[in-house]
Amino acid sequence: MTIEHIAQRTGACRETVSRRLKSTDMRVDDYMILCHSVGMDPAANLDEAIVESQRAPSPDPVRPQTEGTRHGRG
Repeated sequence: MTIEHIAQRTGACRETVSRRLKSTDMRVDDYMILCHSVGMDPAANLDEAIVESQRAPSPDPVRPQTEGTRHGRG
C-alpha cells in the first residue's frame, strides 16, 4: 500500500501521512485512523509491538535510560 493510498483513505495529505509514519510519536486518534485505513486492528498491532519489544535485547546497563530517552526523545 502506498502513502498516496493511505492519504486518500484517511483524508490527510501525502506529506502528513509520510511525516506520521516516520514519527516516533503519534496521537492515538491518528494511529487509530491510520490502522483502520489499512485494515489493521490497532489493539492487535500494539500487542504485537509489545511482544516484539520484549524480544529485543535489553538496554546497555552502563548507560541508564532517563525519562526523556526512554521513548526515543532523547
